[in-house]
Amino acid sequence: MSDSDNFPFGQKSVWEPNPQWIAESNIQALMNRLGLASYEDLYRWSIADVGRFWETVLRDLDIRFYQ
Repeated sequence: MSDSDNFPFGQKSVWEPNPQWIAESNIQALMNRLGLASYEDLYRWSIADVGRFWETVLRDLDIRFYQ
């Protein structure tokens, strides 16, 4: 990331959740169930196995499609 990509005053992001919120988040629970150690691991898996990723997300969120 270049300096021109940063937010004003040089920070890299506007807001970051505290560690407790991260630990209690749905995405962390999903990563734990999948045995993934980091968000980067989740991201890599999501682009390496797109079909399985979306199958897992839809099941995890209980999203159903009807005709």
